Amino acid sequence: MKFSLEWMGEYARLASVDPGEIADTANEIGLEIGTVERTPSGDTVFDADITPNRPDAMNHRGFARDLAAALGVRFEGTRREETPAGSGAPVETRAAVTVEVPGRCGRFAARMIRGISPSPSAGSWRRRMESLGLKSIDAAVDATNIALWGLGQPLHAFDADRVEGGRLIVRMATRGEKLRCLDGVERELDPEDVVVADARRALSLAGVIGGADSAIVPGTTRNVLLEAAWWDPVSIRRTARRHGLHTDASHRYERGADIEAIPEGLALASRLILESAGGELLAGTIDVYPRPFAPRAVRLRHARLVALTGLPDVPLARAAEILERLGFGVRIAGDALEATVPSWRPDVSIEEDLVEEVARIHGYSKIPFALPRAEALAPLYLSSGSGEAAPREIDDRTADEAREAGLFEAMNFPFVAEAADETFGNLLGKEDFRKSPLAVANPLDAGRPLMRRLLLPGLLESVSANHRAGRRSIALFEVGRVWDRTAAPGADPAAIESRHFAAVLAGDAPETFPVRAADLLDAKGIIRRLVLAVSGREPAFDSFTGGVFPSAALRVTVAGRPAGILGRIPESWREGLPLPAAAVAAELDLGALSRPDRPVRFAEYSRFPAADVDVTVACGPGVSWRDLETALRSARPAHLEEAILLKLYVDPNRPEIRNVTLRLTFRAPDRTLSQEEVNRERDRLIETWQQKFGVNA
Repeated sequence: MKFSLEWMGEYARLASVDPGEIADTANEIGLEIGTVERTPSGDTVFDADITPNRPDAMNHRGFARDLAAALGVRFEGTRREETPAGSGAPVETRAAVTVEVPGRCGRFAARMIRGISPSPSAGSWRRRMESLGLKSIDAAVDATNIALWGLGQPLHAFDADRVEGGRLIVRMATRGEKLRCLDGVERELDPEDVVVADARRALSLAGVIGGADSAIVPGTTRNVLLEAAWWDPVSIRRTARRHGLHTDASHRYERGADIEAIPEGLALASRLILESAGGELLAGTIDVYPRPFAPRAVRLRHARLVALTGLPDVPLARAAEILERLGFGVRIAGDALEATVPSWRPDVSIEEDLVEEVARIHGYSKIPFALPRAEALAPLYLSSGSGEAAPREIDDRTADEAREAGLFEAMNFPFVAEAADETFGNLLGKEDFRKSPLAVANPLDAGRPLMRRLLLPGLLESVSANHRAGRRSIALFEVGRVWDRTAAPGADPAAIESRHFAAVLAGDAPETFPVRAADLLDAKGIIRRLVLAVSGREPAFDSFTGGVFPSAALRVTVAGRPAGILGRIPESWREGLPLPAAAVAAELDLGALSRPDRPVRFAEYSRFPAADVDVTVACGPGVSWRDLETALRSARPAHLEEAILLKLYVDPNRPEIRNVTLRLTFRAPDRTLSQEEVNRERDRLIETWQQKFGVNA
């Protein structure tokens, strides 16, 4: 998109600024300049790439406004174009407007000029248009282009004598209706298209392209009916794509035009026509505007500005100055400001948008290249001083343990169908469990309009998808947020969120030989390992039946606090999804797994080789693996790095005796261990087991 420096001079005092500095500044504030050209007439033309969220900068006034704010020069474009009063009869005596689809057309205005003479535009305007690659046609047509490129307001000029009855009707197209467009192509319209018509036929494809039958014909048109409107961006985008069209008008309407610029656009075009082609402007303006624009206010806290930009040296007064130069209304109250968003900035709606405006005008290059201070990350990663680990640390540790247990991580959308988690109800027995799910105002999927209260419904869908794809062994887990707590309106989002862990084992049990079906004990073992590793506390399991798991289920408590549940998926659920015949599921509230915040210690990895030794002991009745492991930890063998269970063998002739084979791994940080050292520690451990449990080695 090209911009003329001479044209921008109509709105900001940029003539004294070097073009190279202007290009550098534009790049700095997000208006990327591709090339800078000098025209034979002495003008400078900038070819800029404007992002789709900035329709306000797709015209010379908007482009100049941003440059003036960043360069600190005076901007004079806030003055609205003075509307000529008109000296002829009231416009209502010659024209009328009816809007049948106010949802698609938020505003429609018109003015009329009678008795113009065939004339070209003024030489300065023709020169500026030609520098942008625009062809000058005559004063009436050029005026609409000047309003579009100068103010960003697309206009359309009708030959008033070719509009039957002088009445413009904004309506939906009828099936089979056709329109011969300005490009010479006759198009069959769709019932979803909006058209501007007279009493007999469609005259233009609204917001996209005009019709040839009512177009201005240079040299013959004497009476001009000027139209300016605001069209629904979604409707225009769909119409343009449906017909394979992309015009200067549709490019702006699709992204959101300034509904308040319509009178100014009509005033500018009317003045230019009167100056170049003469004629009589009828008095007044037809302006159908059922719901006038109501500006929104957005609050910006100085603490939030500093947190997102790392610019503590930008005071609130500086932020207010920048926003005011961009056309925002600003009121400072304490350590925050309230900005009134102008009509030409549809992209600004939240606090972060204001932060972006301040940062880009102040200068992205001024943001320091430094890692954030640890204090800024404290709520996520560091202890809060309460003696408990931070939430993010618990989440990460939980996910790590689940992966080490052989589960694969899933990440599901937090949106669910209306009845997705009603079957589970208050699975974890929370006192503040939200009875009604949170509804999304603008859901991405109409079939999933609610925020999840549990992880299991989405995770079971993932398991079902894997099952349908032919997977025999499925072990999935997810760590994520749920919105299950009731809180007062306007409360901090953290007050209604919880962090949960969910896991599902289906089909064959993971990493088992010989192959067998997953069962409740597999899930129990994983949950015990996870809770013990994360909280440092031994979980308690209480069996029960009924509710969501009618066949077999366990409740999980940690330090007397309800923490979760696990159970076998009932047959009715398996058939509905579907799921494998063997399927067990678990869900935990990670808020119940808080653990003491212990200092982190790091030790260098040993560069020396490990020494492995296998030990087989015969255990009598009542001796469990937990007993052996606890005694092993208490004995603290020197340089023991790892102890894993290799095999459990039960002699059919002596079922009360179990032979347990372990692999012990020893490694020293400063040398290679001798076999004698390894054997000594092995024998000391066996002696400990013999004394405590009477095992035989």
